[in-house]
Amino acid sequence: MSKKEKTIKQLVSKTEKRVYVYLSDKETQEKFISAAEAQGYTFEDGVKISERASDNFYAVNRNHTVNFINGIGRMAFQAGADRIVRIDYKKYISGAEDYFYKRNRTANY
Repeated sequence: MSKKEKTIKQLVSKTEKRVYVYLSDKETQEKFISAAEAQGYTFEDGVKISERASDNFYAVNRNHTVNFINGIGRMAFQAGADRIVRIDYKKYISGAEDYFYKRNRTANY
């Protein structure tokens, strides 16, 4: 991992809020899953992320776990709830300064 590469741990450590990650396409999902597993992230029950069906939304936790986001969580994501930080992972790993999710009316969610 290069020094300039942005890690998931860095992303989570920047806030006290819950981090929700949006994965806009299959390639971004695969990059997220690969990076998360390389950094030691699993589901709360210890199962590797790649061993479950992929999704385009995950909650990332400080304890190196991830969760799928249920319907209520997705509504909170879309509404921009104050208790969560919404990250566009594709922008984050590209090095964009503004990597926060902005609603795209054509997004697949």
